[in-house]
Amino acid sequence: STQRDTLFPYTTLFRSAAAALAPRIEELELGRFEDQPERLLTLPPDKIVRALAKAEDAAALAREARAQADDEVAAARALATAAGDADETVAGAIADVLVRDAERLDGDASRRLADLAPDAEARLAYLRAASRRLKEEGRPGEAALALAEVGAAKRDTAMLRAALTAAERAGEVEAARRIVALALEVVGDGPARSALVAMRDRLAGS
Repeated sequence: STQRDTLFPYTTLFRSAAAALAPRIEELELGRFEDQPERLLTLPPDKIVRALAKAEDAAALAREARAQADDEVAAARALATAAGDADETVAGAIADVLVRDAERLDGDASRRLADLAPDAEARLAYLRAASRRLKEEGRPGEAALALAEVGAAKRDTAMLRAALTAAERAGEVEAARRIVALALEVVGDGPARSALVAMRDRLAGS
């Protein structure tokens, strides 16, 4: 009992010291990935985000980790998941890296990354991928809306019409309303605009 009582303060001290050092040890570990990018994607999403945030060039580190991965699809999905927990800077860096992997991601990931894309071309690539994947996933309203966003950005009335038709056929009233709103921002005065206004009024009553 005396020996246990004597050792107890030291045990407590060591535990306290270990607890105090843990954040610093983790910080040092997260700062090592620029020299070992292949290890980055072995981390859980929150630690991937923190490691990228510490990097001098988050996009370069994410790109190198993605390039060195044995499983490219798993690597792309791991980075996409991490982007959902990241601040705008790190998420934007991930979006910049994953453009060529857009077709490999699920619909939600592609749609989320579209909003974080570094430029208009990348955004459209993500939106096109999201539209296809969401349709495959049985979510026609969201797929049509993603397609409509591409059409609005390109001022492509035929694409907007196709998106609106898809939403209506699927009975996705809310998506159809939002597509009509996008189309009204694109079309000028004339018969097409009048038809869209009439459709907007009809959908408002649905």
